[in-house]
Amino acid sequence: MSVRQAVEMFGAWPVRQRLRDGIWQRPCRGVVVTHNGVLSLHERDLVALASSPPRAALAGPSALRQDGFDARDQRHLVVLPAGARAPSWDRATAHWSHELTDVEDRKSTRLNS
Repeated sequence: MSVRQAVEMFGAWPVRQRLRDGIWQRPCRGVVVTHNGVLSLHERDLVALASSPPRAALAGPSALRQDGFDARDQRHLVVLPAGARAPSWDRATAHWSHELTDVEDRKSTRLNS
């Protein structure tokens, strides 16, 4: 989950305390994992997504794994809106797309064409 979500759920002080004490972990900037064990493949996919900017989505084998498919590819793929910053987690593989826009953006683009 994002640090912001953790602070909203638990408060700033408990989040800092649990991270400092090693009860929780912070795999990258802006992301908190609420245990201190090894991350599963599923959890690593979610870290890749949580470390990405808004409107990002899991892609390829990462998305398939979330639906229960046995994706052999171990990469953590995310697709991001064109021009968005890269994920803060260095193990995420990013791809950019012009199709990841808000619905309202698409409507106005079509009307102006």
